[in-house]
Amino acid sequence: HMVVWNKDDTISDILNKYVKYLQTHYGSSIVVVFDGYSDYTKVIKAMEQLRRTAGVSKSYELRFDETMEVAFSQEKFLSHSSNKKIFIDMLINKLKTVNFTTKQARD
Repeated sequence: HMVVWNKDDTISDILNKYVKYLQTHYGSSIVVVFDGYSDYTKVIKAMEQLRRTAGVSKSYELRFDETMEVAFSQEKFLSHSSNKKIFIDMLINKLKTVNFTTKQARD
């Protein structure tokens, strides 16, 4: 991972790390493209996405907002498809607030 989460970072801290990373390495005149994760069970890419997370110990679907501290590893947190989708949605919104252009691929 290019952006490393520290234990007990809040979601807000993590979102800000992504913004800083993009601004530092690419500037703000870029288009940030995200993979699609809308309905994980019907996605053509689902098998590959499952393969990538197969070695990660079981993670749980979390209800979280920007104030929550992440007590799990980055890999474990993002290995749950629902957590990943919600996090990506939050990151897209954060990037838009600082004038990044974002696109999300369809499944």
